[in-house]
Amino acid sequence: MTQRISSQQRDLRIDFFRGLSLLLIVANHIDLFSQKFYFKFSLKWLQPGFSDAAEIFVFLSGYVYGIVYFKYLNNNDFGKLYFKSFYRFVQLYFVNIFTLFIILAIYGLFKTYIDPNLIAAGGVAHFFQNPQSSSIFAILMIYAPALINVLPLYMLLLLVMPFYLKLMKKKMWLALAISFVIYLLPHFFSWLNLPAYPFASGEKYPWSRGWAFNPFVWQFLFLLGMIISISLKYKDLKIPRNRILITLAIIILALSTIPRITFILQKFGMMNTNWIGKIPFTAKKTLAPFRLIHFFSLAYLISIIFPVDHRLFKNKFAKPIIKCGQHSLEVFSFGIILTYTSYYLLIILGISEFKYYLLTIISWIFMLYWGQYLAWKKKI
Repeated sequence: MTQRISSQQRDLRIDFFRGLSLLLIVANHIDLFSQKFYFKFSLKWLQPGFSDAAEIFVFLSGYVYGIVYFKYLNNNDFGKLYFKSFYRFVQLYFVNIFTLFIILAIYGLFKTYIDPNLIAAGGVAHFFQNPQSSSIFAILMIYAPALINVLPLYMLLLLVMPFYLKLMKKKMWLALAISFVIYLLPHFFSWLNLPAYPFASGEKYPWSRGWAFNPFVWQFLFLLGMIISISLKYKDLKIPRNRILITLAIIILALSTIPRITFILQKFGMMNTNWIGKIPFTAKKTLAPFRLIHFFSLAYLISIIFPVDHRLFKNKFAKPIIKCGQHSLEVFSFGIILTYTSYYLLIILGISEFKYYLLTIISWIFMLYWGQYLAWKKKI
């Protein structure tokens, strides 16, 4: 049996899982910011292995990019393609700066009017320590506090991917080969990354050693999303429903959950070994091979379990999540603001699992309503 996406049918799976990834990103980072990473009962338990919501978001962004922009090449209009992509870059650029301004203002308000001793999250403190340098580097996309750092990655890809698309129309295999070679380079040359502010090597934050999402490797996942979407829509690709592939994917997912199970057992005092962070080839910054293998195993199973016309995506409870996925940029930026706000509230009110979950649920409600509002606004 095979599965094919109709060129006329909107694939709501994309919107649903992109919206779901946005919700999970907020929950995971409120957890991380609170420095109580993995509460005893954590939403991280739902993460089935090495990859996480970041891979979902980047892959689906590439998937959508391929669907939206390849049509211009079919009309032999590379100029319009690049203009549209560049225009999207400009939109993202101002959203990035605006979001940064908001999270800086939130910290300033909390510190001025509520808690003078409040410690900034995610590298925001560097702006107040060196405002002039930080402003310049923010304009150059070199300074990006935590959570915002995926936006510069996306913006850079918007400038590069039109050339990949042009090559893909003639020789898709060559575009894939070039992207794969670029993906491999940082794994052999660890210094290969774009610079990130602050530059001090003694800092613990990942952005002190280059971009948290190394664009040389993450471009490969984005491009794979483009190739799959273009092949499904324009090249008559069919997703095989193969028993061997399904079995192999299940085995990979099962094996990749073992470290997480041991971590959970450790939290309850039943085991002293923690594999998380110690398994080779699972680094997030360089999108290590095991993360890629795990992600595509998961993506393949999801595509089999949830076909395009699955009733889940017609359910009234799924619609708000779908709306979030359809307005991912605005919802993502709003989620960043809510994450920083929730963290400062946790610090002021006192960190506890109950407050973490309460603030997470409140943030989700705001995000879901924001997605609904954006959909309503677009409709009218």
